[in-house]
Amino acid sequence: MVYYENRLLGRPRIRMLKVSNDSCAIVPSFARKFTACYASYEKAKEDRTSFNPPGFSDLPAFTYSTAEDLENDELWSALATYGGGGFVQYLSETNKDKSLAKIGFLKANRWIDRGTRLVVIDFAIYNGNLNLFCIIKLFFELPATGGVLSNSQYNTMRLIRYVTTFDKFVLGCEVLFVLFILFFIAEELVDIYKCRLSYFKESWNIINLAVIGV
Repeated sequence: MVYYENRLLGRPRIRMLKVSNDSCAIVPSFARKFTACYASYEKAKEDRTSFNPPGFSDLPAFTYSTAEDLENDELWSALATYGGGGFVQYLSETNKDKSLAKIGFLKANRWIDRGTRLVVIDFAIYNGNLNLFCIIKLFFELPATGGVLSNSQYNTMRLIRYVTTFDKFVLGCEVLFVLFILFFIAEELVDIYKCRLSYFKESWNIINLAVIGV
């Protein structure tokens, strides 16, 4: 549960994007002071190389997944437009200790480092009191200047409708409205069939079509 009232739906997902340590060039006069250069995020500079910890291979969190694999869209922010792929770690839906263990493993193996430019946490919740679903995206940008910029997106919707008596009344009104529209469409089609092109010479007929279209 989230805040005692919201049920977590599915597994939370952490996604990370990074750039390589040679994605920019150091000014020659400072080359001795800096051994690596991590540029600001650009798709062309995105590092997709696997970086599994010693003794491990093909760990999903350390192996790049494409946007198609994740069925994910791009993310727009003031700093950059981030690709939909990345290195992904799924957390447990019900076991807090397992989730903490996974996060601890990522931390111990430097999953987030100087090359990291974006960390996104995606999850969805349902509130039974309000009958509302909410898709939540928390993202943290790590610009080349240093520091962290946090932001969030919330998409709230009611997917389960027509539960209460009033909801069912609304459903009845909506069905009645659709039936009226279908009736008027059928009526106009009959008039068009009877009158042919002369139907369109009457301004009120055009208005009726416009009203139905709206």
